Amino acid sequence: MNYTVYRIKSKHFKGMLFAKYKDGRLTEAIFPEDIDDPFITIPTTEKLLTSSHPDLGKYTHEEIPMRTAREKVIMFCTAYKHYRGVHYVAKDRESANIKHVPVSRELLDIFFQSPLHHFTIDNYISRINITRDWAKNGLPDKNRGGSAHPNYWDEAYYKSLTGEALTSYMQHLVKLGFVKKSHPQRGTYFEEGKKGGSND
Repeated sequence: MNYTVYRIKSKHFKGMLFAKYKDGRLTEAIFPEDIDDPFITIPTTEKLLTSSHPDLGKYTHEEIPMRTAREKVIMFCTAYKHYRGVHYVAKDRESANIKHVPVSRELLDIFFQSPLHHFTIDNYISRINITRDWAKNGLPDKNRGGSAHPNYWDEAYYKSLTGEALTSYMQHLVKLGFVKKSHPQRGTYFEEGKKGGSND
């Protein structure tokens, strides 16, 4: 899914807006509250936006590099709408915490293509290490005997799964030599190659 989000400024209106282009065509525009002109025309194609045509000289544009927490939230919400078909409303805590992790289109694509059931900013933050690993090494290929699950115990990932996906992850860990354990406070967890304790 090929899409790009741009930050757009113009001398003809105050503030800035954000525009999403899918396969080169405008699909969504996000107007922050500080935009004061209700009659803004946005180029309908990415080619027009990035063109040097004189008529478009009133625009300045930049692909979002994800520098601020606000821009990261906008990028996440745009990707959420792209993959899930509905809008995502970020919690104040999520908006504050996302500034501590990298956000890019590549990482978001990997995140939303993973076998999760809860695609929240909190989950994106807690799973950033495995998402970066998949971005670097590629998603495992099931057709070649691989697994879409991480090859280690990931408690946040475990808690995000339900049903067949949860069972599949537990079976995957067992095949790798992990041992299922339980604890009155911690609940179910897995340890690598260790016996003993209160096993299930």
